[in-house]
Amino acid sequence: MKRLLFFFLTMYHLSYGQITLDETYPNAGYYGAASSWQVFEVVRLEVDGDKFLFRDNANRTLKFYNLDHSLWKSISYENAIDMNPNYNTANILYVSQHLFDLDDEIEFMYIDENGSAGSVTQVVNEDESVLFTATNQWPRLNASVPQNQQPIYTTDEGTFMILSGGSTADGNAYVYRLPGSLAVGVEENVFTQFTQGSLKTYPNPSANEVMVEYSVPFGSYGTLRFTDELGRVVQTVQLPTNEGTYTLDAGTLGTGVYFCTLLSGAEVVATQKLVVSTSFK
Repeated sequence: MKRLLFFFLTMYHLSYGQITLDETYPNAGYYGAASSWQVFEVVRLEVDGDKFLFRDNANRTLKFYNLDHSLWKSISYENAIDMNPNYNTANILYVSQHLFDLDDEIEFMYIDENGSAGSVTQVVNEDESVLFTATNQWPRLNASVPQNQQPIYTTDEGTFMILSGGSTADGNAYVYRLPGSLAVGVEENVFTQFTQGSLKTYPNPSANEVMVEYSVPFGSYGTLRFTDELGRVVQTVQLPTNEGTYTLDAGTLGTGVYFCTLLSGAEVVATQKLVVSTSFK
């Protein structure tokens, strides 16, 4: 009897207590395309519920997948204004069905900017039409909790963890199914910036000055580390305060793709891709 009970407990643990790879999405991870920021996440739509969303910035397309990983819908945003046609650095926020109008189609906020060339904020509809345009205006705080990219999402069909491959040699997005769920309120912690820090670079791409906005947890000072695509450290900057703006002379790096990493002590706070190109002078 004890052996039988042990067998069932073991099978229960194996069935319900393991983290399992649910699906792999090729080229959908952060490093999935050159000169682009690929994003794979979960969004909750007002009518159609939770969907995986691949923001395919390289092809200017939003690809929605059902939670069983079948393709649900693709939406192009080719008609949106592209400030950086060679680098695909636009950002997508507030993917929704009942925010920007009251029909059941999908709309989303589109943002792009290019230093002295200006910036743009638009609302793009599912049929690829542009519902709203504001030139030389953009949101300085580009977070839309709970839709900002998180590694873990609790949905009506279970909890998923999304990881990106760690280099340009592996640009895949990996979706893992978790046995448990997030505690209430974890996703919407409004103090994230103050306890974990933040990093933002602009204009990006650039060939001249790049403004690096940073914050690290209170009571600590940070370090900026710039590496090339091969992971070699090309520049290190000790920051004098826990929050502020550092002005980088992009010309000292040379043309290429770099990664700006903000550290608090030995801990990595955030990393952003930085493109330096003479075509943006």
